Parts: sequence; structure tokens; C-alpha cells
Amino acid sequence: MASVLPQPLTHLEVGILDQASDQASGVVAMHKSSEHNHASPPSVAAALHALIDSVRDWLGSMLELAVLEGKKAGLGLALILGFAVGAITLLIAGWLTLVGCLVVVLVAGDFLSLGWSLAIAALLNFAAAGGLVLLAIKHSQDLSFLATRRQLGFKPASNPNPNYDQSHQ
Repeated sequence: MASVLPQPLTHLEVGILDQASDQASGVVAMHKSSEHNHASPPSVAAALHALIDSVRDWLGSMLELAVLEGKKAGLGLALILGFAVGAITLLIAGWLTLVGCLVVVLVAGDFLSLGWSLAIAALLNFAAAGGLVLLAIKHSQDLSFLATRRQLGFKPASNPNPNYDQSHQ
């Protein structure tokens, strides 16, 4: 059994539909204008209804704008994250190349053997990584929203670092 799928409209069909829509709008507008000429002024209820409809339309437009800008911001954030990953990858490659050059200089200049040069490079990398981890732990206290929790009356988060000094902010 063959299914019947709707086919896209041709330019001619779209033009005919547009003309029919314009004609129908003109007839409705003429009908409304003839009613308006013979009708009494709008009541308070009709004016209030029109105001509510206008506010609803305005809010709908604002919401649609916020959704569109949110999508654009999301796409921008994805691009930024992609560029950041690329930059980090290039930085890592550059660091590894720099360390490799240092090892080659130490070995070629007969300062140290290949094993000792690699061990020193690895130890320096571990020391730098350890320092960064300690800095991350120190600044992780900023993620607990202590002042906000205090203002909202919530129990303060436990402070794993008793020597935490809030003056570093």
C-alpha cells in the first residue's frame, strides 16, 4: 500500500495561496470596517480584552526572542568551548615539545644521561601539576556560596579547610 505524502508547493501554488489570503484579508477588513462604522464605541470589557491580548502577544514575542537568543548563545558557547579545547591541545603539544627540546639539550650537551633528563622533566611536571591541584583546592571554597546560603537562612556548608580566610576574595 503506497502512502500519500504531501508534496512541496510550487512557486505558482504559493503565489495563488498568497493572493487568496490577501483577498480574504481584504474582505474581512471591509466587513470589520463596515461593522465599526455602525457599531457603538467599544465597552470597557472589550478594551480590557484587547489590552490582555496585546500583552499576551508582547510576552509571546519576548519569549520567542529569548528562545532565539538562547539558541544563539548556546551555539556561541559551543564554539568557544571547541576553540578552547583546540587551544589547550596546542598548548599541551607546545609544552611537550619544549620539554623534549630541554631533554635533547641536556643529553646532547653531555650534561645528563637520557634517563636522568627524562626523570627530571617528569618530576618538574609532577611538581607543577601538584601546585595547580593545591591552588584548585584552595579556591574550591568559593564554590559553596557561603554568603548566599547565610542570607537565605540555610545551614552553612561544612568547611573542610578550617584555616580558610575569606579575605583572599
